[in-house]
Amino acid sequence: MKNNYNYTGYYDVSLIKNKLFEIDEKEWLVHTLRQTQFNAHKETQTIELMWDISSLPSNERGKIHPNFYNFKIESMLVDLKSMYEEKYGKGDFIRVLLVKLKKHSSIYPHEDYGTSLQTCVRTHIAVITNPLVKFIVGGEEKYMKEGEIWEINNAVTHSVENKSDEDRIHFIIDYKMQ
Repeated sequence: MKNNYNYTGYYDVSLIKNKLFEIDEKEWLVHTLRQTQFNAHKETQTIELMWDISSLPSNERGKIHPNFYNFKIESMLVDLKSMYEEKYGKGDFIRVLLVKLKKHSSIYPHEDYGTSLQTCVRTHIAVITNPLVKFIVGGEEKYMKEGEIWEINNAVTHSVENKSDEDRIHFIIDYKMQ
């Protein structure tokens, strides 16, 4: 990827946003591996949907967790499939996470390493956000609006600043091309 960001498209996140307001806040505390394993993510919380640490080096599909079904992620991925195939070619979704960046906090500057993270297309879909949340990739700053899907160049230094009074929530989706 040559650019820091590539716009992929738009997805209506209203159903998922509503579901997020219904879940128990404890759901955000179940999976802490990313926060403890990767210092850059220590101020985040994660709901694992289709993800596990062993899927990172193997470039294989992550473990499907119960919230995959609770949030109807399969339906979302079916909706997104043609958009991703048109933009990136034939492939498969191999990892999906919901990541919350707490209010007045940051994801520290870092680069993602490993074959899988550098060979997959990593996209973010903003679910809950506002203009005081800034994504910085390769020194370029961007506000991702709700529903926008952006591919980011995760092989260069990137970070996120949430200077707002509300938590920011994004989907992180890894798409492996065939």
